[in-house]
Amino acid sequence: MRPRWKDADTSRLSPAQRAEYERYKRLEHEAHIDNYLIYEAYLGRIARAFDVCDSLMRLCYGERPTTVRDFFAIEVADTTGIMQEMRIVASRPSLQKPEAAWSKVVEQARNEHALAAKRIASLDTDDDAHRRLGNDPDDFRHLRYGNNHIDGDAYHGTMVAGVIAACTSPQIARQRVRIMGIRAIPDGDEYDRDVAAAIRYAVDNGARVINMSFGKYLSPQAGEVAKAIRYAARRDVLLVMASGNDGRNVDSIPIYPSAVDRHGRRWKNLVVVGSTDRQGRVCDFSNYGSRNVDLFAPGDDIRSTAPDGEYDTAMGTSISAPMVSGAAALLRAACPDLSAETIREILLSTVSNLDDIETPVPGTNNRQKTRSGALCASHGLLNVPAALTRALEISNPNRQ
Repeated sequence: MRPRWKDADTSRLSPAQRAEYERYKRLEHEAHIDNYLIYEAYLGRIARAFDVCDSLMRLCYGERPTTVRDFFAIEVADTTGIMQEMRIVASRPSLQKPEAAWSKVVEQARNEHALAAKRIASLDTDDDAHRRLGNDPDDFRHLRYGNNHIDGDAYHGTMVAGVIAACTSPQIARQRVRIMGIRAIPDGDEYDRDVAAAIRYAVDNGARVINMSFGKYLSPQAGEVAKAIRYAARRDVLLVMASGNDGRNVDSIPIYPSAVDRHGRRWKNLVVVGSTDRQGRVCDFSNYGSRNVDLFAPGDDIRSTAPDGEYDTAMGTSISAPMVSGAAALLRAACPDLSAETIREILLSTVSNLDDIETPVPGTNNRQKTRSGALCASHGLLNVPAALTRALEISNPNRQ
């Protein structure tokens, strides 16, 4: 809708056009487009600072391979005008590892901005690749579409899959936990149709746990996604969803797929996961909610698999969610008689309590403090050994 209505002359609209324009403005507001434009500009400023510092590194060291340690070894007078760029770069999380290759951190900054810029550009064109492939976002009657071509950026899914695999026990799950890769999210936002189709496809092809490391704040056809979640519930499939990375209270600002049904009741087969750091503090980027976020899992400085046989470090609720998914897969492999609802209850009831850990409230720039446990429904952090012990007790109460 944006290409048609973003520059519309509202004084010349017919009543029907005005109604459509007002719908567009409402959707634009709900999708937080203004915030994303600001975010793209922010990433652009960071990328330009890296470009300036990269030129400085080449001036100082020539073309030899350099590291982050080499960057911090450079001494520059405050009067040169480059110090602001150096301060911006020095504050980035990617520079916390002194031995990291300088070329890699520069490439990461450029890629992050390039992806955001690509998504902004896609807002201003109606050349939708979905439609060119025959994917009609309004058609929920025919959900068998797509193909097995997975070309494109596989970084996010590869990191997620590695975390799931690492969270299973070789003794119990090596032969019984398998990963089904379903690419529901393209470069850009997914349609609700994609989410509903992916959930149903996973259920129909034997998934018992579905990891959903995605989410959005605008869901025009949320009811159809809710039907897919209900479909999974009827077939005893557990869904695990990332809470999101915007430091927001999702009790007040809903994220989709929604944690509640149309009557406002929590889904019994859906777990929503936020992120904590190594000290048990809620990560500043993590969304939270005492009602709509169930528990926390580690989500800062996590090592996992990357494409092309590599490993990398990442952060985010997209990394925390697969920890819970891996734990759930472990429990379902060890105790196949337990239902998805029971697995969810076990995960929430066996957490390590975080009520004694003070944490800044995400999104407040450290101005507000609370207890980590107060920011989720279970008051705690995923505890896999305790969950497995409890599952085995329930599954086999006579076990010695």
